[in-house]
Amino acid sequence: MKRPHLVLAGLLALLFIYVLSTDVYDRYSATLSLYFSVRQRSQSLIDPASLPVLRAKLLAERDSISNRIMASRNHYPQTETGVIQFITEDAHREHIALKSISPGTELEHGQFSDFEFDMSVRATFFRTAALVEDLESSPTPFRIKEIKMQTNPFGGGLLETSCTGSALLYHGYDKERY
Repeated sequence: MKRPHLVLAGLLALLFIYVLSTDVYDRYSATLSLYFSVRQRSQSLIDPASLPVLRAKLLAERDSISNRIMASRNHYPQTETGVIQFITEDAHREHIALKSISPGTELEHGQFSDFEFDMSVRATFFRTAALVEDLESSPTPFRIKEIKMQTNPFGGGLLETSCTGSALLYHGYDKERY
């Protein structure tokens, strides 16, 4: 006689599990996913007591990055004159006749400024390409925006090249402000 009760108890347990898995779980799955999402977010929150330590760590990282940038600046001064001097020296090193170089506008972006320039050179195609490559791979980012090449009317295999470009200059940061 004990057997029918066990079978009935087993059937009731299976029925309970079936109802739970189909009806109850479907109703509360959205609630459970929201609960787990809130729980995960609460674990990822920063403790307010640890904020000064985190701020000090971020300031030290910023100082380290700024010092590395400042160390790479010694290639030439981060001014309009420094950019023109660097281009002139690079053209001379590449044996390129620099016909003219003129400063353009300078757009300020906080600690950085974008200094535009125009230059004209007379050289072979390969020497001109070497100059552009040297400028764009220098420690301070140069970007050549436009290049116009014409054959030299006097011949000789030289090209008359006009370039428009810009250099990104770093002026440092104010420790008190940031």
